[in-house]
Amino acid sequence: MTDAITSSRLDAAEITRDGDRAFHDTQKEGLPAAILRHLWDEFPTQHELLRKWAIGIAADRTVPEEDARLITTALWKLAAHRHDRAILDGLASDLKGPRRVLAVEALAKAAGDAEFGRYVRDLLRQWMDAKNPSDDKVNLVIEICVGPWGIQQPTLALTRLGKAAGHKTFGSATVVNAFRQLALQRPDDVRKAVDQWLTDAESRPADKTLRRQTLGSFLALVSSDEGTDLILNNRRDTEARLRIIHAWQKLLSTNDAVDAVVTQLSRWHERFQEDPNRREAVVDVLADIFAPPSLRPGLDRLMVTDEAAILPFWREALVLAANRYQASKEASTP
Repeated sequence: MTDAITSSRLDAAEITRDGDRAFHDTQKEGLPAAILRHLWDEFPTQHELLRKWAIGIAADRTVPEEDARLITTALWKLAAHRHDRAILDGLASDLKGPRRVLAVEALAKAAGDAEFGRYVRDLLRQWMDAKNPSDDKVNLVIEICVGPWGIQQPTLALTRLGKAAGHKTFGSATVVNAFRQLALQRPDDVRKAVDQWLTDAESRPADKTLRRQTLGSFLALVSSDEGTDLILNNRRDTEARLRIIHAWQKLLSTNDAVDAVVTQLSRWHERFQEDPNRREAVVDVLADIFAPPSLRPGLDRLMVTDEAAILPFWREALVLAANRYQASKEASTP
């Protein structure tokens, strides 16, 4: 760019240098964005080339992160203005490793934008509604949902997080941590959302996708102490308690979930067996969960220690479960 013609054009454009950077007239607010939009308008056949070039620079780890952030900021604003899904897909797919944080930041800001946010939020939802999204894209959406945007818009974020949970393995640490973070920041919103999902799943038993999303989200929530407390505090509501019991029973009947369920119930044993204030309440819930005889074989992995001793906590839950089942059976006999 040192030939005479190019130099004269740079002078005419009033571009100035500051170290390794070049700037248009900084007094003209919005000029860089306007130039970028004009570039996209004037060269419609070169969008893919321009997009890959710009995202490639942002993804290049030799480029300072501050400079890369300038690029991703300009790109998400361009994408939002033009409703250009390809740019957002490129940010989501091509910014990896240490540069992944830039994709999270850019898409979170885009989702919260007052003018264009709805389009971006719809796109996040569409990604999670896909049958088999990439694990990278699922993790990206999860990170967006637990960041500043998720804290500010928990209802919208939880909807997308719940869908993302359906694509992760039961007990996924990523999903567990996500629900834990939101439970810490927005407990009422999390409780209401999960309770509504449980209600919806019971009213639409044929919807396998909803069932998988709901059970994955529920297990993730109760896999942290904060989430467990949120659920147990809701047990006094008769209908909510019943939904909680049914969720555990469905998880125990889901082959892919059993290992994660046993792990979490073992944590409940460790946490509550010596708790004088909540042991009785937890055993009471467990007795309802294991009341159906068909579910009790799952207790074998929980009850017996390596030394073949039966743990008192689980013996108490089993006896109470058996008594409740028998009482229910007798009550239903004519």
